[in-house]
Amino acid sequence: AAPAASPAAQEDTRAAPAQVAPAAASGMAQAEQCRDKMFLSREFCLAEQCDKAGARNHPMCVQRREDAKLREDSKIRQGPQ
Repeated sequence: AAPAASPAAQEDTRAAPAQVAPAAASGMAQAEQCRDKMFLSREFCLAEQCDKAGARNHPMCVQRREDAKLREDSKIRQGPQ
């Protein structure tokens, strides 16, 4: 039979997710800063903040990626002009 893991080892595995969460929350908060910006300043802000790992799944970052994909797909369908 395999030896049981020590309580200290079990505590280490439980502590790891708590260390990841603040970084993700920080990235989300940074992406939120872009919400009140206007036009180009918002785009520059989102470009910078959405590249950070913690903010990739923020709704504004997801929307930004979808919009960029639609623009690229539109260019491909229209062909060279």
